[in-house]
Amino acid sequence: MPGELRSAALAGDYAPWLTANLHLADFPEERRGAAPAWDNVFYDSPGLGYVTATHQLIRRRLTGTVFTYYRALHDVAPAEGRKLLLETPREAWAEGILSELERVHPDIRRLTTRLDIFRNGHAMRRPVPGSIWYGQRQKLADFFSRRITLAHADLSGFSLFEEALYRGVVAAERVIRWLNAQ
Repeated sequence: MPGELRSAALAGDYAPWLTANLHLADFPEERRGAAPAWDNVFYDSPGLGYVTATHQLIRRRLTGTVFTYYRALHDVAPAEGRKLLLETPREAWAEGILSELERVHPDIRRLTTRLDIFRNGHAMRRPVPGSIWYGQRQKLADFFSRRITLAHADLSGFSLFEEALYRGVVAAERVIRWLNAQ
């Protein structure tokens, strides 16, 4: 990658995230209120919630499931968030996650057979002022060569599935135009 593009790629501001996979022996007991969904968001919580990671398995009845929990460390500066990820013991993160999920699923501790913590220091691009239009991000979005075609949500300046899909389509269209011109 040319030096100017390398500089542009390094110019992004990335947010730290904590994620965890909770392997459960069974689904938590359903309670009154909103029924569980694939994507479960909590109100007034440090985490964003969780997704049921086994939702696409085609077996009718699973003996267990996996919940993937998400927490953006948005309440501190990114450098401080990365420091927290490094310095906070795994046990403290696990206890915080279980306590948070316990508000909704009182039986979560009993059902959890394994809890994997993932510390993502540079998980997602942050759309900070001045980073969306023009500038360094635009250099990346406009780049094309015969050997490399960039296709990533970061080219839009923020990490959303829809942006990743759009950038993939743009990259494919560029390649098709180039191939048709040959």
